[in-house]
Amino acid sequence: MTNEVAYFQGKGKWARLVRPDDKYNKWNVQLYLNAESLEKLRELQAEGVKNPIKKDDDGYFANFSRPVNKLMAGKVVAFTPPKVVDKDGIPYDKQIGNNSDLTVKCEVYQHKTPTGGKAKAIRLESVRIDNLIPFEQEKDFNADEKAQVAGLKDQPEQLF
Repeated sequence: MTNEVAYFQGKGKWARLVRPDDKYNKWNVQLYLNAESLEKLRELQAEGVKNPIKKDDDGYFANFSRPVNKLMAGKVVAFTPPKVVDKDGIPYDKQIGNNSDLTVKCEVYQHKTPTGGKAKAIRLESVRIDNLIPFEQEKDFNADEKAQVAGLKDQPEQLF
């Protein structure tokens, strides 16, 4: 079976696309899916994709990720970061603020299970920023990240 491509659209949150998430060592984005993308993911779930759809006060969302590396057939395989572009296709290398409108491109692939069966999975490939909400540290960092940088902005600048 050849790999497929799937596109999902919605509002992004907690995008960790510039550098991987420290906890899971993955690049990832939480995407609040529009109606069409929600239906598309449900169809893929019916075909065996395990990515869960969750719901909170902001709506239905799914996490899309790409590992930094993965053990495959006894070898560690390194993955490149997902490509991120703006609406004009220009590479973008800064943090993305919460609630930015995003189009996420994913690879849908089949893999073997430990029991000898086959399953489908989704891997984040790239992201297009359709409408950028600028990143704001106070709103877009999680609690651990806020703690890591606490106090830095209050320190005097170096004198040269």
